[in-house]
Amino acid sequence: MHPLKFYGFVHQVKGGTKKAFFLEGDEILIAAEGDIIKQRYKVVRIDANSVVVEDTQLQHLQTLRLEEQVG
Repeated sequence: MHPLKFYGFVHQVKGGTKKAFFLEGDEILIAAEGDIIKQRYKVVRIDANSVVVEDTQLQHLQTLRLEEQVG
């Protein structure tokens, strides 16, 4: 199971930057395409409902689906 949970993103029209919001436990992480999170996970692609990340240690791509927030 992947430690990161994808729970949203923002797309800035000016400049075309996409940033995704992740949760790892109680910690909120924000990353753009190409960024590396926790010195391990590279954000490859951000879409409206999913994010593709690469585990740079295992050299494995994984798609994280948008998590629904309860409450």
